[in-house]
Amino acid sequence: MSMLATLYGLQPVIMRKCLSADIIILSQVMAVDVAKMFCSVAVVVLDGSAWRLWHSWRIREFIQGSMVPAFVYTVQNVLINIAYRHLHPVTFAMLSQTKLLFTALFNFIFLRQKQSGRQVLALLAMLVAAVLLSIADHVELSLWGGEGKGGGDGKGGKEEAGSGKATSARNGGSGGLTESLAASVVLGVIPMLAASVTSGFGSMYCQWVSQVKGRSSYLMTIEMSAFSFFLLLSSLLLLPSSHDAVRMRQLGFFHAWTLLSMVPILTNALAGILVGVVVQVSGGLKKGFVMIIALLVTAAAQLLVEGEPPPLLVWAAFPMVVASTHMHAAYPYVEKKKGGEEGDTDLKKTE
Repeated sequence: MSMLATLYGLQPVIMRKCLSADIIILSQVMAVDVAKMFCSVAVVVLDGSAWRLWHSWRIREFIQGSMVPAFVYTVQNVLINIAYRHLHPVTFAMLSQTKLLFTALFNFIFLRQKQSGRQVLALLAMLVAAVLLSIADHVELSLWGGEGKGGGDGKGGKEEAGSGKATSARNGGSGGLTESLAASVVLGVIPMLAASVTSGFGSMYCQWVSQVKGRSSYLMTIEMSAFSFFLLLSSLLLLPSSHDAVRMRQLGFFHAWTLLSMVPILTNALAGILVGVVVQVSGGLKKGFVMIIALLVTAAAQLLVEGEPPPLLVWAAFPMVVASTHMHAAYPYVEKKKGGEEGDTDLKKTE
């Protein structure tokens, strides 16, 4: 669990430092899928379960249990890789926590899992925090007279947002600031919230598969990663005029890659594998605490590695996100028996 929290928390900063803004997004997502497959295969080989999983594998179970979440998580990965390039690392990490709201919504709709009063309050607080985070960079930009903190080195995808802020500062007009805000919302906030929606649905579906079918988390990771890779490869062949397909033909699959590019690929893959393990072994309650620790790791890493404190509204939203995440995990819905007696606690497992 501590490893997962560390990987989650460091991921935004690692991506900013190790990935070029010119890297082709699909090549990065496809590389993560391959890394997940190899890592998961290595685990099942080492623990001796590979032979049993191979002989018990059925195509019907694969279609039912892995194809749907694989498609959903493929879309989510693309959205995340667009969003992180246009958001502050801590803003990125906190907005990703809105997936709790969508997970709870889909769990209620499809699995009929209710939320306690405190959980509902926590989800509402998360929405308020998401609004604060979506305008954090630009409110601070206005307070400081239009001088942004945009990255001059362009690492981690902040080049576009940074250059937009710098242009606003030079022009001194509200038009440039408005355009910068619109670009950040369209290319950062909206993709991140859409990724949270897909994450909520995928989490609900995987929870259903694991509860009903009892499938191995490693096997599901292998299947979903393989299917995701196939979908992305198919999109390149079926949509040759798409932006990434054209760039890949002209510049090559590994355009703008360096040896350091493998660091976020591997950490992303390991985090994806550990998520399934934590949920399967410890449940949603423990994962809620992992999220809280990951937020603290992100904030500390941003300050120590880049020497740049997060915007003021991020600090204002930070305790709200931490408190609401903890409240949602610590106060699950309690089913009441007839006569008003409380029954066993029904822990909600969220992804």
